[in-house]
Amino acid sequence: MRTLPVTFALSLTLVVTAAGCGKVEVTPDATDVDATAIDATATDATAIDAPSTDAGVDAPSQVTITVSKSGVAAGAAIVTSDPAGIVCGPNCTGTFTAGTTVTLTTTVAGSVFAGWGGPCSGTGACTFTVGGATTVNATYRGAVVAIGVGPTSCLRDAGNSADLLRQRLVARGHTATFADATMLDTAGELATYDAIVFGGPGDPCAQIDAETYDGLIDAYVRTTGRGIVATGWLLYNGLTIPNIYANLPTVQTAAYFSGTFTVTPSGTHPIAAGVGTFSTGQWLPYGGGTKPGATTLLTANGADVGAAWSNGNGRGVFLGPMFLENHAPYDNENLLDGTQASSIELMLRAVEWAARAR
Repeated sequence: MRTLPVTFALSLTLVVTAAGCGKVEVTPDATDVDATAIDATATDATAIDAPSTDAGVDAPSQVTITVSKSGVAAGAAIVTSDPAGIVCGPNCTGTFTAGTTVTLTTTVAGSVFAGWGGPCSGTGACTFTVGGATTVNATYRGAVVAIGVGPTSCLRDAGNSADLLRQRLVARGHTATFADATMLDTAGELATYDAIVFGGPGDPCAQIDAETYDGLIDAYVRTTGRGIVATGWLLYNGLTIPNIYANLPTVQTAAYFSGTFTVTPSGTHPIAAGVGTFSTGQWLPYGGGTKPGATTLLTANGADVGAAWSNGNGRGVFLGPMFLENHAPYDNENLLDGTQASSIELMLRAVEWAARAR
């Protein structure tokens, strides 16, 4: 049997496709074809239409959010964001990716937060989804304070203790009003005030008439979230005010020191932090000790003489020094007359904290 060489003209159609990762697939399988019989021209791999490794998607847009603060003590208030980016204070703008959910919250130092403007309203946390550039307004107001004294109380007299406290509060940007029982004996009337300050009935001319509206105080503090501040003889005198006593952070007991004492604020509570020592006059009532759950603010002569607590939704403060007593018999002018900056600051902070201005 004789074998003769035969030459065929081979015509192939090759389909070349890019398979990713630099791999090229050829169809049909040409492994059995003599390479010398195929006129193949090298082709630059870049000429193959392969899928692009560039995603070709625009980066998410970045959006500027600005916080604008206004009102009483707005400069001392702080607005912060979650996620981080704004601490206003010092930095009132932040850049966030469009579509991000941002939550803003605020803390105050000398004012009551009045509410948000822009994408949010109300006084709770401000939560919104970032779209375009946005300005969020944060507004602050002074506290509205009732100084609870009778209609002809001597404490209202020019230069006496309630008058000095009222002047100090107004100078701080707050609204302070002398309020007798006829102005505080309904829930609606009470609701107009952020806090009530009670003096002590050490001198009959003080006319502390809180017994008339005491029955409303528990709801005022614990339910509606308002505050009360009591000073001096209020815990010494056994008035018929069980709800006021129950909402104060110090046990009601007839206890006092006689003589001049140095009062020392202590701890990190917003009322006492950083406040210096000061001197009392000739008397220092202090009650029966700080209640469980309350924070001691002041000490003198080895005893707790001031405390604060959150009670239900509201707040209560007791300060032993006689900030609201008649000057004539008690030698207490130096607490608010300007001779001791520390005692003034402490009293104003106590009222502000009770009114949620701290």
